[in-house]
Amino acid sequence: MKLPNGNVITSVGTVTLPFSFDGEQESYDRVFTILPRSVHDVILGNKFLGATKTLTDFRRRIKKKRVSCDKVVRRLNLLGSPMTRVLSSVNGVCVSAYPDTGSDVMVISKQFAKHLGLEIFTGKRNRTWLEFVDGSCAETYGMVFDVLWHFGLPYERVMPFECGFHVLEDLSCPIILSADALFGSSAFSVYKNYFYNDVLSDDDLCLIREKQNCGILRRFFGHPQGQSKLIEPLHLEYPI
Repeated sequence: MKLPNGNVITSVGTVTLPFSFDGEQESYDRVFTILPRSVHDVILGNKFLGATKTLTDFRRRIKKKRVSCDKVVRRLNLLGSPMTRVLSSVNGVCVSAYPDTGSDVMVISKQFAKHLGLEIFTGKRNRTWLEFVDGSCAETYGMVFDVLWHFGLPYERVMPFECGFHVLEDLSCPIILSADALFGSSAFSVYKNYFYNDVLSDDDLCLIREKQNCGILRRFFGHPQGQSKLIEPLHLEYPI
């Protein structure tokens, strides 16, 4: 399984376990892929969350927790090439985005940022460390600011958001949408028509780690702005 920076981690096997949501009696037998190291005890795949309507009808299952902003490392939990993609536009360019409900930040690949002609600020204050699901870390290349992103095609009249994106070299997809972008916009219900499945991807797994630890979710999101300009859709080649 590939991390966002291209590094690969190998599972140590699988295990079938009953899973239930807190306060609910119904139990689900799930096959979990075992990771040798993970920053979370359990990671649920989008397919399972969608089937149980956790991201739409039963959002009450999702809890928020206040954390200190002093911690430097921010988390990016994307793993492999998930089936679910989001039809999006960035500065008027059509792009297939990867939703990551475990991500603290919005991330854009260096390749995509350069193709868009975005100015990348690479000073020390604009770089940060990202922690991946296996606990490994990578420093970002920099940041881009005042980027207009919205759901759907460039010509659609959908409210865009002005966002800052962290730039990561060797990112295996154009952009990754953060938890704040997804939950803050009620994306899974309001913009559900812009979500689609890539039939060539099959990495939508439920994961569990061998040793216990605790995970924390933080939020980062931009603010609504005016409509973006229209540019011809872009097609970049990224490995699946």
